[in-house]
Amino acid sequence: MAVAQLDITAIVEIITAVGALGTAATGLVDTTKLFAGGVSNAGYAIIKQQLHPFKPLLDKIPEQAAYATIYGLWINGDDIEDQKAKAKAMIKLGFAPATVDAMATATGLAAADLAPLAANIESGTDLGPAQVNIYGRLDAILSAVMDAAYEKADQRYRNAAKFLAAAIAIALALIGGYAVTPSGEPVNWLLYAVMGAVATPLAPVAKDLCTALNTAVQSAGQLRALLK
Repeated sequence: MAVAQLDITAIVEIITAVGALGTAATGLVDTTKLFAGGVSNAGYAIIKQQLHPFKPLLDKIPEQAAYATIYGLWINGDDIEDQKAKAKAMIKLGFAPATVDAMATATGLAAADLAPLAANIESGTDLGPAQVNIYGRLDAILSAVMDAAYEKADQRYRNAAKFLAAAIAIALALIGGYAVTPSGEPVNWLLYAVMGAVATPLAPVAKDLCTALNTAVQSAGQLRALLK
């Protein structure tokens, strides 16, 4: 029984240590944001590409302020729904008679339907039922474009952050493994590489896993005592 308890204790210590390595690696990934946004830049290219058809409308906002705002909100990690809403609002802000063709090309709506809508919006004239319908379709299309752009970008960012954290964890594990290996003995590079690879996904659940293991051992011990 003592040997089993010692083994579980050792396993818990290993899980805790590996989880701590993953937490440290994730923290180092966050520090890259201090350098021109670091890992936060991942995914922005997708947003820019998806919004490129709306460039004539975004360019209506002076001094490239629309792009600066979209980029700033992205690297600062603002709520994605808020980012979508602000990007859509800036596209609508650039909707005018001069940009009707660009909006038609980007959304697939007919320029002939959009032209009266743009004119009324610019002049502040109340929209008629037909124009309200066109405006609703336009809003739905813009929402779909925003969803596609930002969800893909968020996936790219999360994947990049996970990959970078795993790479850092593996590098740290290899350095640590080399440091603790006695001089003259071969370094088990594969073992330490695997340890680093599992460190990042293990970090969020390490504490719960250790608690579960200890609880399982205690429960098994109590059951064993009852069965004697």
